Amino acid sequence: MQLTLDSSVTLIEPLPVPIQNLPEIVRSAVIARRDGTRLIVGFIDTPPEPSDAFPSPLDDLPTVLIAREQVLAEPRCSIARMVWACRKTLVSPGNRVRILHALSKSCDGLSLIDLSNVVRGPEDPIDAILALACEGLLAVDTSQPVTPESVVRRIRRIT
Repeated sequence: MQLTLDSSVTLIEPLPVPIQNLPEIVRSAVIARRDGTRLIVGFIDTPPEPSDAFPSPLDDLPTVLIAREQVLAEPRCSIARMVWACRKTLVSPGNRVRILHALSKSCDGLSLIDLSNVVRGPEDPIDAILALACEGLLAVDTSQPVTPESVVRRIRRIT
């Protein structure tokens, strides 16, 4: 869930099946492209020991292990859940275009409250903006609580 809200991640795809040499401690894994580099992201129950080294199980892709406690760390976990609660919000085509257009004119992004002013109609403007973040079109910082001053940026995906 949080990986999908990370603006540096431009692609998430399932691992091809079957994968050989995946460490036993890995509960699940995906391939992600982060900052232009493809890597395997493995999810584990407890942090690995610093001395643990695992060979790459696929095409020599680097492997990053993320522990359950990192995913559940606050405030990031609650913020990600709050954002993801808006994933089923229907955003009208007009509001989608207005939101994306407003952000395309601002290199530094806009505050959540300023961006909400472009939303028209009966939709909750904040829910509509967060729904577009769930679609991977916008970036919202999940390391800080969501406030009117939270900066929202447009993500331009290059795959």
